[in-house]
Amino acid sequence: SSQKNKILVHSDTQGERDNMVIPTGEKVSCLITYRCKDEAQYLLGLGLYNGVVQVWQIRVDDWTSTKILEQTLHEKQKPVKDICFIDESRIVSGGLDKTIRVLTFDRDGQPVGEPVPLRMSLQCRGMKIKGVTGLTNEKKAELIARGAVG
Repeated sequence: SSQKNKILVHSDTQGERDNMVIPTGEKVSCLITYRCKDEAQYLLGLGLYNGVVQVWQIRVDDWTSTKILEQTLHEKQKPVKDICFIDESRIVSGGLDKTIRVLTFDRDGQPVGEPVPLRMSLQCRGMKIKGVTGLTNEKKAELIARGAVG
């Protein structure tokens, strides 16, 4: 991997500075951390520009890192735009491919089932569109069907 495809993790404890290098293999688009019930363990979630989500286990007691999960959740070459841990075994990711997916994984980082896509429908309840210009009759009818007020 190239020099720029990595994350540097720093720790300052008792005046000593430790560094850890996480080799991502691809450019990182977003990241999140999660403190586990075991206080010496954190999860680092990485969203990559190629649609892949990685989960790394970081142990602060012995200052080690292990990649426990790497899975393509979004279309290739469509970046992951945001990620969030629900808990120690589920991560949500949103991508530039306009999908949101929930992935459940076990303690070893193995996926449990298929990623679950979330669906969102546009609701326009109470939105006032009277006087708005540039809407086609078709678009106006669609907004009214979703609850907009003409």
